[in-house]
Order: sequence, then C-alpha cells, then structure tokens
Amino acid sequence: MYKEFSISLFTLTMMTKRGIILGIILVVGLLMACIYGFLSIKRHKTPHNPSSIFSVVPPDALIVQRFRSFEDVCDTYLFSDAILGSFCGSDNGIFQFLDKVSSAEVACESIFSLHYTGKNILQVLLGIQYSFGENQFLQLCNELGGATLYKHYNKADIYQLSIDHQILYITLTNGFLLAATSSVVVESSIRHLASGRSLLDNQAFSSLLSLSTSESDVYVCVQQFDKIIGSLLGKRMLPYTDFVTKSVSWIALSGTTSGDIVSLSGSLLVDKGDANFLSVFTNQNRAPVKIWEQIPSSTMAFFSFSPSNFDLYRQQYDNYLEIHKKNKQTAAKIKEWEDKTGLDLNGWFGLLYPAEVGLAWVPVHGGYQWVTIVRSNQIQQVRKHLGFPAPDAKLPPVVLPNPAVGALSALFGPFFAKSPESYYTILDNSLFYGSKELLESLCSDRKAPSLYGVLKHGSAKGKWMEESGLTCVVQVAEARDSLFNLCNALHIPLIKKALSQFQSTLTIFQVSSLGGKPYANLVLYTHTTKPSSISAKTASTGLIDTESIPMNVGSFKIFNHISRKDEEIVQMADSILIQKDQTGKEMWRTRRKFAIVDNVAQIDYFRNNKLQMLFVSEGTELCLLDILGRLTSPYPVQLTVPARKGPFLFDLDSNKEYQIFLIHTDNSLRLYNRSGTASPVWRPFIPEDRIDQKPMSLLYSGEHYWIVFGTKKDYLLTSDGSVAVVFQRRNRIKQDAKIEIDTNGTLVGTTTQGRILTVQLSTGTIKTRKP
Repeated sequence: MYKEFSISLFTLTMMTKRGIILGIILVVGLLMACIYGFLSIKRHKTPHNPSSIFSVVPPDALIVQRFRSFEDVCDTYLFSDAILGSFCGSDNGIFQFLDKVSSAEVACESIFSLHYTGKNILQVLLGIQYSFGENQFLQLCNELGGATLYKHYNKADIYQLSIDHQILYITLTNGFLLAATSSVVVESSIRHLASGRSLLDNQAFSSLLSLSTSESDVYVCVQQFDKIIGSLLGKRMLPYTDFVTKSVSWIALSGTTSGDIVSLSGSLLVDKGDANFLSVFTNQNRAPVKIWEQIPSSTMAFFSFSPSNFDLYRQQYDNYLEIHKKNKQTAAKIKEWEDKTGLDLNGWFGLLYPAEVGLAWVPVHGGYQWVTIVRSNQIQQVRKHLGFPAPDAKLPPVVLPNPAVGALSALFGPFFAKSPESYYTILDNSLFYGSKELLESLCSDRKAPSLYGVLKHGSAKGKWMEESGLTCVVQVAEARDSLFNLCNALHIPLIKKALSQFQSTLTIFQVSSLGGKPYANLVLYTHTTKPSSISAKTASTGLIDTESIPMNVGSFKIFNHISRKDEEIVQMADSILIQKDQTGKEMWRTRRKFAIVDNVAQIDYFRNNKLQMLFVSEGTELCLLDILGRLTSPYPVQLTVPARKGPFLFDLDSNKEYQIFLIHTDNSLRLYNRSGTASPVWRPFIPEDRIDQKPMSLLYSGEHYWIVFGTKKDYLLTSDGSVAVVFQRRNRIKQDAKIEIDTNGTLVGTTTQGRILTVQLSTGTIKTRKP
C-alpha cells in the first residue's frame, strides 16, 4: 500500500488544531494525488534507461512515476488489491482505457506524470512505449469505442475517444502512445517531444537522477507542492505550504510493498544549500529515537529530532532563517526571553544535556493537546540543577510551574509555540512541558502502551530506522470526520469514497544523513478494510498489537430465545458487558471483565434450542456466555495465538456441529470445533497478504470448499485448508456476485472486472470471458 510521505514535513509548521487537521487531510490529499498517477511501487531488475521514457514528460511535472512494464500499470490501477484501483474509480477516462486494454501483452516501460493546468486543476499524462504501427494504433482506438480526429497538432494527430461516456485524448507520436483526459496535457507532451525538451532538461531533476538509485520509481517535485495543495485544498491553504516547498527540491523513492505496509527509501535533493531546511541534517550523524517510547499509543502526531551536534544544528538553522529573512524575528524572541529571565538561552538549554527534542499531540480528557519533550543524557544532573524533587515510587511524578516558559519555542521556532510550556515534569529520562492537566494525565497513566510499544509489535516492525536525524509520525484513525472542512468541494465526494476504504493510516517519515547526503525513509501503513465500531476514545493505531488488541466498544444485536425478542449486548469502556432488552432496560451485567475484539455470534451449544453468545475476549480467549451472562463450560478456551477477527460461524450440515473460524494476529485462518478445540484436519492457512473477512463456503460432491478473500489475492481452499486455486490480478473474485460450483465440478463466478469466471476444480484451470 503506497501513499504519501510529505505529510510529516507539514507537521513541523502546522501546530494548531486546525493545522493538524490540515496535516491529516494532507495525507488524504496525497492519496488523491495518487489518483492522478502517483503510486504502487514495483521493483523489476531492468536496465536504467530514463532518457527514453522520461522524454515524454514536460518540464513542469509535479510528480512522476515510472512503471517497468504495462502490466505494472494495470496492476496499479485496475485490480481490487491495488490502492489506485479503489481510488481511481470507473468515472475516469484513463481508468476506462486501461480496463479495455489490460489484456494486451505490452512489455515496455510506461510513465505517469502529474501536471497543473491552471484554475486549480491537476491532470495526469500516461505515456507508453508503443512498438506497433499507425494502423494497429487506429485499430485499437476503434476497438475502444470509435475515435474521432480531434486535432492535427505539430505533425501529430490527436484523437478523441468516448469510453463508457468518459472522454480521453490519445495520440501516437515518435514511438510513444500518449493519453490524458485533457487535450492541453497531450499537446504539451507532443510539443516538448518535437522540440527535444523534457523533464530531463530540468537541472534539479537531472541532478536527482544522478543521486538516486537505478530502482527509483517515484519522483516528487517538493518545491512545487503548493500547486498540488492549492488544487486539492484551495488557495486559502497555500500559506501553509511555504515551509514544505523550502525544505527540499525533489525526492526520489523506491521500495517494496508487503500486505498493508509500504517501505520506501531514497534520496533528497538539497540543491539550494542552507536555503533548504533539511540541509541542517546534512552534517549530522544519526542518533537514537527514544521519545516515542514515552508517549501514548493513541498520539495523533509526533515529531522529534536528535542531531548529534546541537551547536552545528543551531548554526545551520540560523543560516536557513537568515536566507529566508526570518532571523531577526527569531533573534527578537530570544532576546525577549533572556531579558525576562536574565539567563543565556543557549547556556540554559545546554544544562539540560539534550539528546533529543520532540513535540507530540496527545489525547487528554476527550481532546488533544501539545506537549514538548526534551530527552536528556544526564537526567540526574538536570534534577539537581533545576531543584526538581527526587522520584517517589509510591507517588506519581510531581508537576511544577515552569520558570522558563517560551524557551523551547524561542530556540526551535514557531512550530513549538502552541505547546504552552506553562508546567513541566520529569518522566524517566525526559523533561515534559505542557499544560498542567496534560502532564498530570501522563504522570498518572504510566502503564498505558506507548506509541513505540504498539508499533514494535505491528506489521511495520523493523521497517523504520532506530537511529535518525528527524522522525515524524502521523496517525489518522479517529479524525476522518473533520477532514472535509478544508477540502475543495469538487474533491469531497472522492475523498469520502477513498476514506471509506481505510480503517486507519499511519505514516513514519525519517530524514538522516548518509555520507554527507540527506536520506529519506518512509514506512506507511494503511488498513484497507471497512471501519470498525471502535470508540473514538479507544486507542487505534491501525497496527495489530499482539499484547493489546483494541476492544470493540459498542453494542451487539442478539436474539433472546426466552423473550423471543431482538436485544443487545453492550460493551462498556471498563470491559463490563450489559444486556439490554428492546426498550433499553438493563437485564444484567457481568462481574468479570471481558473485552470483545470483533463480534458476537450465537450458537445452540447444547442443541436444546437455547442460544449462547460466542466471542473473542482480549484476543487471548474464546468465551461462551449463556443468556444470563454466565460462562458456559468448557469455555473460556485459551488461544495459542491471539485472535483479531471472528468468530465466523458455520453450521454446514445443519446438525449444530459448528465450524468456527478465527483470524489471528499472525494472519492465520484457523478452524475450531463447537467446543473451541482446534480442528485436527485443518492446517492453519497463512497467506502472503492480509485477510480480514469471513470465508465463504461452497459444497461439491459432499466436500466443502472455502473461498478466502485477501487484500491482494483470493484463495480457494479444500476442506483441510490446502490451497486449490489462487485468484489474482484480473482474475480476482467479485464478492457480491453469485458464486457456485455446478454439477460438472466447475466453479462459476464473476471477476472484479465484470467478466465471467470459471475454474475447473479437477485441474485448477481458470478461464474468463465476457458476460
């Protein structure tokens, strides 16, 4: 899953609540940029020959993505396991074009580039190395629904296609097939091809190519990022982009995808020296990132930097301010603080023996507040210097008024100014500055999972750098409903559609120096299932934590076999279960605490027409309660591997010999019998991608088959869990269409592309045809 990375840079400058909402929506904004051709990293070992394919890209490109084959383009845009497939939608001319020609065997490089065409409109250009002749090109156009000559431009014929009511402009020139939904973009590419000018003539981009590896696939022009934001969010947001456009000129990234995780790395072009903010890390060694071990797991945004030489950092940061004529404003704030306190600011900060400085937006009393953190190398010496009381193991840490309010914002700029610094405390080896209520909340809940503690148990484990110069983390889990206030109305429907695909998004962006050159590392997690009913008050990072799986706070409908009414079980925040009747009256509540992970299923365990409630509690045990809330023997059953989804219940033979499926934190699908015992005939199924949905049962000749839907592939399993058929790419199964096995032993269904799918079970042969 590949999304954006620059959101983390925005976090440095937007430190108000509105700013963070903007920061969050920029995650979505960058996802929307993907709609226009920015995503899905594919790594294929082919010779690096950029001049041929890059020559179709006009010099004003904002984002460029290179594909090593046409098949990669189709995989990225068309199929349900591809992120762009879910974002692009069928109302896009390029999507329709790719859909019609996806079966073509075209082994050649292709390229997408994003362009700003005025009036806050972004358009994408698709370029394909096309080895066929003019006649074959015209035949292709006619097969797509008929082409009309739109314009003869600069010795090239531009045709207009109407594919399923979507307009596309297409041409064949100089061995390239060019397509776009805007004729202006196609004309620009033709014009620059004819003149021999292209993006390669951009000096900064050419410099980037010399820095980047041969495997770089995505190139982002950060210095023109204001055009993307202006289009997606409107002109009123342009002032917030100033810092980003000055941070770095271009970024080149390449990497790999694995399930819901994207891991990318690459080069940053700092061609303007001290005028680029990220130049301050060029001469710094990497240092440990530790502060995120001390902040809550539900932290919405986190930023820290740990330069190995703070004096050098200050010098280069001052150079950056001077170049952009902001040094006088900073100097005035420092002088104001020194006059007020009678202290030397640099000397005061040095006595904290700083190893890392951070800023976090953390939850407190139903809202979020900023806290500033300074990790110290000699915290005991700092305690003595500040006269801070020694810690008492029986009492929470002391929170005291801060006599040096404003020091950190004066030192490190306006992005620290929204942390009030009115009080401070010392936790472990760090000083925390913020409001009194926030610090007291942090002090009283030291056993809660930390941000790092959750990350290290999740899918992104080992993907980030433990040592870095700058680290930014942004989580989008609970604030999605607040995003639309900042969007252009034109894009709101598309953003809503996109967000409906994602339960949560987490981005880790890091900048370090390798060999005196800035180096970027990105880890992105996006869980692409429907949102759960987890309460907004519940920590939700989007990563599976095998030690602390989120409780599904909410209500669950059940049928009461005594009253013959639909009632509900309510999961309270304190892990107590309450049953309420149809009028809302409380019938009972449990004394023992349970934490329902996913859902509640009902079974007739004793086969006496009385129903019990089956669910997974805390991920570690399978529980069965009777209609009065009492545990029923032989439950609870301890699970050998924590579960995160289920139970999924089947009574295949209508004899109440239930089959119970659970999806575990190791991504395995396991089968249990009615007593919660692992099935002796079922081998745990662990696919390469992620599974989150209930399997589908099919019956043929007395044997049960199972269809399992993954994020990248679908699987047909036999009754013992063995893989019979794998469905991928254009053969993936449309889930809401009818699926059955006929009397000839042929599975019949529909692909996500609307084609008829047939699979001969005896041979595993897959065929598709038009309906």
